[in-house]
Amino acid sequence: MLDADLTAVIPGRPAERLLPPLDWTEVISHGGALTLRFSAATVRRALGDGRDAEALLALLEDVSRSPVPQALTYLLRDEQRRHGRVQVSRASTVLTAEPEVLDLLQAASEAVPLGPHRLAPTVAVTLSDPGFALQIARQAGLSPQAVGPDGKPVSEELSHSLRPGPVDPDLVTVEGPEPRIPAAEAVARIRDAEEGGTDLSVTDRSLDAIARSTAIPLGIVDGQGGVVVKQALPLSLEGGRPRARESGSQEEFTVLVHRVTLG
Repeated sequence: MLDADLTAVIPGRPAERLLPPLDWTEVISHGGALTLRFSAATVRRALGDGRDAEALLALLEDVSRSPVPQALTYLLRDEQRRHGRVQVSRASTVLTAEPEVLDLLQAASEAVPLGPHRLAPTVAVTLSDPGFALQIARQAGLSPQAVGPDGKPVSEELSHSLRPGPVDPDLVTVEGPEPRIPAAEAVARIRDAEEGGTDLSVTDRSLDAIARSTAIPLGIVDGQGGVVVKQALPLSLEGGRPRARESGSQEEFTVLVHRVTLG
C-alpha cells in the first residue's frame, strides 16, 4: 500500500517479489507490517547501485493496492533523469595530441600495457603513471613532451617529478633497430613476457631484496626480445612495476614486472 507521503506498507512478511522496494527505501518500522519510506537519498543510493526506476514503477503499479502516488512517480523519474550526468572515474595520466597521433598510439602494439582510454579525438587517459606513458610513447616511435597541470612544457628537473625515474634507454625503441637475436626467438620472448610466463618468484625475490637492501641481477626483456642483465638494487614495487637503481649509479629505472627475469 503506497501513500502520498512517500511511505509504503507491506503487511506481514514480504514475499520475495516485494523485496526490490527495500533497495529504494529506508525502514521506518516493522512488526505486523513493514513500513518503508522513499526519499531522494534512498533513490539516489539505489540508482548508484545500478537499479532501474522504471522497473520499480512497473512492479509497484502491479502489486500496490492503491494507485502509485504522483509524488513518488515524479521522485523516481526525476532522480533517474538526473542520475549519471556527472561521471567520475580514476586516471593517473592525461595524453593530448592531434587525433591522428593518438590513433597511431592506440594502434601500436607497444601501447597495449598502457591501456589508453579515449575521451575525445584529442584526449586520452590511462591509469599508468606519466613516466610509464612517456616510455611507452617513445617505444611506439613518438616523441612525447612532459607538461605541467597548466599544459605548458616543463623542464627536465620538473618533469622528473612526473615519472618514477629516468627512462631506461635499453627499453626504448624509436628508429626500430635490427633485433639482436633471431626474429622468431624475439617474438617468443616478448610474448612470454607479456603473458606473464616469467619466473613466479620475481615479485617475492624483489620484495626480499627491498627489505634487505641488497642488489640482485635483473634480466630485462626489451622491446626487441633481447635480455639486458643489470646488477640492480630494488627500491620499491608498486602497481606491478619494480623501481630499482643500477649498481654503481645513482640513476633509477622502472619496468613492468612481467618483463623482468632473475639471473
